[in-house]
Amino acid sequence: MEAVDFSACKESRIKHMKTLLVTLNAKYIHKALALRLLYVASKPQHDVCICEYTIKDSVASITADLLAKKADVIAFSCYIWNIEMTKAICAALKKQAPSLVLILGGPEVSYEPAYFLAHTCADYIMSGEGEITFPQLLSCIEKKERAEICGVSYRGAIAKDIAQTPLSFIEQLESPYALPQDEEAMGKRILYFETSRGCPYQCQYCLSSLEKGMRFFSLPYLYHQLDLIFQSEAKTIKVLDRSFNANPKHALAILDYIVSHHAPHQQFQFEINADVFPQSLIDFINTKAPKGLFRFEIGIQSTYEPANRAIARMQDFTRLQEVVKALMQGDRCELHLDLIAGLPYESYDRFAKSFDDVFAFRAKELQLGFLKLLRGTSLRKDAKRYGYRYEEKAPYAMIENQWMSQEEVQNIHLAEDMLEKYWNSGRFSHTMKAVLDQEPSPFAFFYRLGCYYKAHQFAFHRYQLYDLFVYLDAFLQGAYRDVMIMDYLMIAKTRPKRWYPPTLTREERHAAISFISTHYHISQDLLYRYARIERLGNHYAVAIYRNLHCDWKLYPIEEEKWRFQPCKDQDLETALSLYASNRAYFELCGEKLPTLHDVAKDQRLLPPGCTEDQKQYGLLYEGSTAIALLDGIKDYPLKHTYYIGLFLVDGNRHRQGYGKSAYEALEMKLKAQGYRKIRLAVIKENQKAAMFWKAMGFQVKQKISKAITMPHKEVMIMEKELR
Repeated sequence: MEAVDFSACKESRIKHMKTLLVTLNAKYIHKALALRLLYVASKPQHDVCICEYTIKDSVASITADLLAKKADVIAFSCYIWNIEMTKAICAALKKQAPSLVLILGGPEVSYEPAYFLAHTCADYIMSGEGEITFPQLLSCIEKKERAEICGVSYRGAIAKDIAQTPLSFIEQLESPYALPQDEEAMGKRILYFETSRGCPYQCQYCLSSLEKGMRFFSLPYLYHQLDLIFQSEAKTIKVLDRSFNANPKHALAILDYIVSHHAPHQQFQFEINADVFPQSLIDFINTKAPKGLFRFEIGIQSTYEPANRAIARMQDFTRLQEVVKALMQGDRCELHLDLIAGLPYESYDRFAKSFDDVFAFRAKELQLGFLKLLRGTSLRKDAKRYGYRYEEKAPYAMIENQWMSQEEVQNIHLAEDMLEKYWNSGRFSHTMKAVLDQEPSPFAFFYRLGCYYKAHQFAFHRYQLYDLFVYLDAFLQGAYRDVMIMDYLMIAKTRPKRWYPPTLTREERHAAISFISTHYHISQDLLYRYARIERLGNHYAVAIYRNLHCDWKLYPIEEEKWRFQPCKDQDLETALSLYASNRAYFELCGEKLPTLHDVAKDQRLLPPGCTEDQKQYGLLYEGSTAIALLDGIKDYPLKHTYYIGLFLVDGNRHRQGYGKSAYEALEMKLKAQGYRKIRLAVIKENQKAAMFWKAMGFQVKQKISKAITMPHKEVMIMEKELR
């Protein structure tokens, strides 16, 4: 709940009565422009302040807060999302303070004032724009005079006209966009802005069709207001114009000014009519606009021409497609597309076609709305003609019509819920693209997913992000798990718990860290402490979580140049050939060339106290070619130490870099497996081998020792610490 007192001002004036300007916003982040306009229009003559709440606050708490302010007059701004709560609050206020004067205004009450006077506790209904009429009404109430004012209704006098305010009058007022009292919360709220009033279209479901004409604020006035906004902390600015591009020259001038002067952190959102969006605006956006500065909402509503004709919505879908595609190819702005389910003549199957037609654009958001039979609209008056049943209370959502049953409407609701969770949320961008590229009908996919939710009693509300991934993975039967894991890791701010089996064992994770650190120069400490690493196909997915932020990247996994394969009986001949190619080594050892029997003996030979599972005797392959032989002992003579008993490179490949390459591959694997030290022995006479191992970073730890397998030979014990 929020109550902001705007009444404190330095002007000296007589304060005959205290007036509260009140609304219930849909969310805290919203800021009611209508209240601020009434405030700046009224404050020179009247004691007014603004109180904003949300529909999540309780009727009791709002009522108590308003009564505590000891006001004489309370004026409510009414919309379909807050009218029922507003009516309840008014009833509670009148019951506890019968002398309190209550005024209702806003689009919800403007077109049927007699109904709202009869069904609420309001004393006055204001129809239309109130910047002039509201201060006049307050003066009449103060003076106890009869309110014979355009657009003002009360019991016994119903206004026949809808009030309109000359925009030149508003331009003379204090700016409603940058009130000092708003500055503190500016960065946390949506700022609403208008450059025009009225709409050139006559859509029969829309209240804007009831307004007369279209009016534009002057450019100098708008530039001044924009300058105030640029200097503020406002991040999201939503332009309220019903059709921003109705006057292309006016629109281009505003867009150009925003591009030239905006603050880096800001985004401006507009409603546009894409089928009449001129090429000049497309070219400007695609060449001049910084990426992300603009977001355009495009009301398509239906691709079925009979439905569009029935609601008097003339739309060139071919041109609309061209404009949307051009804007998406330019990739400078975000697009939000709107559909309405339940229009006349559009059946369930035909609506599914409209959905798929519009979804094909793959815009960032597709809002699937349901027809609302708003008070005062032509479509509501024709409801019986089309067989509409709709909710009697706001927001007056349709239940069914003669082309779409109640069950079918509920099915669309099911698809809409999945659309919101898995597409519009932006949390499954890679997954949804991969899935829907394979789906002939996106609508059918979202509907099937919704049915799966119902059948398995998954939570539609009060769920965790984790749950959404679990549910979708179950529905997809794991078919898209890799790309789902990628989405999951990318959107988390802290290291998330797994909903999937680990893609790497502990040893494989160590190997991955070693590989990433070596090949991509990332600190191992950073990876161990902050990273979640998964193997996704031929890539390592690395997500580093620090300070509630995720740094994400995919790293290609190079095919291993070297592969170790334990020696089996069928491999002994290959091992023997490597022995045979190293005649000089065995001469230094004072031994004959080994036989196949000797190789088999080496395959099983163990130092005292060792077990068979510590033995690693096998071949190092480059591709399909055996290049070297390794005889190693794990955790010998101490744990975390690897002992190389024999490392024999094909004698025909000496001095070609194979030994170095094969050893480095071995060391990387051992490091990844958690080994801290490598140990080996070199016979005293083999100075070439000693020089090689020194070049690999080994140091002599014990100069003279007896060889285990060759007691007649003295050896140097060499070690290397693995860091």
